[in-house]
Amino acid sequence: MPDQRTNGKTGTVKKLLQSAAKARLERLECERMLFMLKRERAVLSEFCKDETEQCPNQEALCRLLDAQERELTERMEDCLRQMRQVTLLIDLLPDRRHRVILFLRYVDALGWNAIRTTLEKEYDLWYENRQIYRLHNAALQELEACAARIRRQ
Repeated sequence: MPDQRTNGKTGTVKKLLQSAAKARLERLECERMLFMLKRERAVLSEFCKDETEQCPNQEALCRLLDAQERELTERMEDCLRQMRQVTLLIDLLPDRRHRVILFLRYVDALGWNAIRTTLEKEYDLWYENRQIYRLHNAALQELEACAARIRRQ
């Protein structure tokens, strides 16, 4: 588990990073709901194709589905914007290891064991979990320092 001693120093940045993980999960949920919405539209179209007299509310239902689709699309775009902002923030870090760990943790929303496996398989970086936690905390502190420099400018 990451060192808790850094929480006071990195709270602002960590909250922003965690918002990206939440945005990713929300985006996935929106995609699922959008898929279901499109299935409902297809079922409605197929049902009303032959039964025109039995579909008096087809236009109203289509308008409702259109409105829900627009809302889901807007939510997905907001989530992508949030994830892009966090990615740009992570890209400020000079150390590649820090960037990779923060990206995997907060943008890809991976757990610690999955991060370790990904580092080994995709980046040929072999660390014990304890080392990953230390790198994570160092990355948070460095990112907080970058953010402070930006705020001062």
